[in-house]
Amino acid sequence: MKIIVVTLFSFLMLSCSKDDKPDYKFTGTFDVGGHKLFLISYGQNKPAVILESGIGDGGTMSGWDVVQNNVKDFAQVCLYDRAGLGQSEKGPEPRTTIQIANELHALLEAAKIEPPYIMVGHSMGGLHIQAYTMIYPDDIAGMVFIDPTPKELVDTLSATAIENLINAGAPQAVFDEAVEGLNKSIPTFKSLPNLPDVPVVVITSSFTGEGDVDISQWEELKTYHQNLADEVTDGTHIVATQSGHYIQMDEPKLVIDAIQSVYDKVK
Repeated sequence: MKIIVVTLFSFLMLSCSKDDKPDYKFTGTFDVGGHKLFLISYGQNKPAVILESGIGDGGTMSGWDVVQNNVKDFAQVCLYDRAGLGQSEKGPEPRTTIQIANELHALLEAAKIEPPYIMVGHSMGGLHIQAYTMIYPDDIAGMVFIDPTPKELVDTLSATAIENLINAGAPQAVFDEAVEGLNKSIPTFKSLPNLPDVPVVVITSSFTGEGDVDISQWEELKTYHQNLADEVTDGTHIVATQSGHYIQMDEPKLVIDAIQSVYDKVK
């Protein structure tokens, strides 16, 4: 299997001050227990911001360009490809949320990105960062949820959703997560405990009136998102006004501002 060569070793960070390298970047592949995951990190200021994509994002760093390009100006921001996707090697199956969370933890340790972190999750990525928090609560400084899948509503992917992934040309690793991995993760998702009491922002997409979601379903989603924000003392719920599901692409400033608001509280 082809191994991606580290283009700039993370130990070089030790020789660079914040003044010397305000836009410092390193990339690399790191062993997480028999397979390697690819990570890119920008900036240096702590705590680091970790971006977790959803299934529909392809489990890669795609779609975060504007967000990471702005967040790096005030914080270290890290993007990665989940196992079998992008530039990461295939990992063990089933691709459950616990497996994904443990691999992310191993990746951050191997890359010497020290906790605590601000975890940012989009869609199903919101459930993955909750699973991470359940296992590693002491790693968490704050959280931002971007139109997250509510644990109360998570279910087996419909035949239509799977067909949409096929039509979009999704790689096999996406199906490994979206079918067997998701089905075996549902009991974990349903039993996730409340969030740790850290600053949290939850952003809900606009109701567009398009597709399969009607106004009552959207109101239900919004209620669950409000409930998620209410789990913590310092929780904020924002409803986007101009965004579909991919708020980080439709209204990136909303996401950037949410991350900075959490960062400013915990830095």
